[in-house]
Amino acid sequence: MAYGDSMNDYEMIQTVHRGIVYKDAPELLKKEADDFFDDPDLDGIYQHMIKIGLI
Repeated sequence: MAYGDSMNDYEMIQTVHRGIVYKDAPELLKKEADDFFDDPDLDGIYQHMIKIGLI
C-alpha cells in the first residue's frame, strides 16, 4: 500500500498492491488509484487510515 499525490509517485502507485491517491491529483495518476484521500494538509492520509481500519 502506498499514498501518492503527484506524478513523481506514478511508478510507486503502479507497483503496489493498493495505491491511494490524493483526490485532486493529476488524472493520469488517479487512473492508477485503488482509492482516494482528502487534502493531506488537512490530515487526509490520517483520516483515510482510520477509514480503512489501520488506526
